[in-house]
Amino acid sequence: MKRAAIISCNDNYDYDTRTKYVSEYLEKNGYKVDFVIADFDHRNKMPYIVERNDNIIYIHVGEYDKNLSIRRIKSHIEFARGVEKYLLKQQYEVVYHCAPPNYTIKVLSKLKKKKKFKLITEIGDMWPETMPVPVQIKQVLFIPLRFWSNLRDKYLDNSDIIVAECNLFNKQLRKKTGIQHRIKTIYFCKKANYVEMDIKDFNMEDRIELCYLGSINNIIDCDIIGTFINELSNRKETIVHIIGDGEKKRNLIDSIESNGGKVQFYGKVFDEEEKKKIFSKCQYALNIMKTDVNVGMTMKSLDYFAFGIPIINNISGDIEKMVETQKIGFNINAKNIKFVVDAIEKSNLNDYMNIRNNVKLVHEKYFSIEKFNQQMKEIL
Repeated sequence: MKRAAIISCNDNYDYDTRTKYVSEYLEKNGYKVDFVIADFDHRNKMPYIVERNDNIIYIHVGEYDKNLSIRRIKSHIEFARGVEKYLLKQQYEVVYHCAPPNYTIKVLSKLKKKKKFKLITEIGDMWPETMPVPVQIKQVLFIPLRFWSNLRDKYLDNSDIIVAECNLFNKQLRKKTGIQHRIKTIYFCKKANYVEMDIKDFNMEDRIELCYLGSINNIIDCDIIGTFINELSNRKETIVHIIGDGEKKRNLIDSIESNGGKVQFYGKVFDEEEKKKIFSKCQYALNIMKTDVNVGMTMKSLDYFAFGIPIINNISGDIEKMVETQKIGFNINAKNIKFVVDAIEKSNLNDYMNIRNNVKLVHEKYFSIEKFNQQMKEIL
C-alpha cells in the first residue's frame, strides 16, 4: 500500500481543518495516511495529546505562551528537527506539509532529495508578513523578518506543488519566489449546513441581528465594527451574537454596547448544530479585520458560507472581490458605512433572499468538499 504523511505543526481537530479532507481524499485513493504533528496546541497554548482515529506521530516540542516570542521560534525549530529525524527512518510516496512554520519548509526541501518523496507544500499563512504588529516595528525588524520569510521563499522551489490558501497568497508567492505554474489556489472547504430561513420569520424593519464567529484577538477591528453598529442601531434595534473568545473580547463587547448595540455572548461553540441555531437568528455575519492584516480569505467566512449567511466584510483580496462580483453581502470601509446601512435598510424580502441564495452558490462553486476533491485529483 502507498503511504502518505500529513505534516502539520498546528493541527487541531477542534477546528474544521484542511487536513481532515486531505486525509480522506488520500485514503480513498489507496494511501495509508499518517499524521505528523506537534504535541502542543498552538491555539490554546496547552499540551495536545488526544484520542483520534488517525495514525498519529507526535513530535515533542517546547511550550510557549506568546505567539511573538523566542520560545515559539525554538518550539518550531524543534518540530522541524523532529520531523526530519522521523522521516529519515520512513518511506513515503507523498508528503503533504501545512506551513508555516517556515523552518520545516527548509528541512523538507533538503530531505526530499534524500528520500525521493513527492512534496506538496500548503501555504496557509504568509508569515511573517501577516504578523499583527505596526508597520513601524516591521521596518525596525526588517532583517530578521526577511530572513524568516526567506526560509519559505528560498526553499519552496523543491516542492512539486505549492498550494496557496487564496489567490492573494498565490500572487504574492509567484512574485517572491519566481515560481509560476506549480502554485495552485485551493480554498478551504466545508460541508454545507445551510440555515433555511422561513419567509414568515423575515423581519428587518424593527430589528437586525448579526453574528461574529472566531477568535477575538488583536487583529479584529473593533473601531469599524463600533462605527457600523452605531449607524445601524440609530435606525433599528441591533443585536450581535458572538461565538468565540479571546483577549480582545471585552473590547469588542464594549465597542458594540457603547454604540447602541446589544450583545449575546456564547463563548466557544464547536457543535455545528448549536452554531446553526445561533446563525438562524442572524441576517448578516461580520467578517472584519484591521486593514493592515495580510489575508485574502478567512476561516470564519468559510463557516458563514457553509451556513449560507451573507457577510459584512472589510477584508481585501479574494473575499472582497467575491462580495463585489457575486453579491453575497456588503464591503464596508470608513467612508461608505452610511451607504451600506442605507442599502441594508432598503432591502426587501426578495432582495435579501437573492443574496442568501448567492451565498449558497458561492459555497458550492468554491468551498464545497466536491470542489476540493476535484482540485486534489488535479494536483495529484
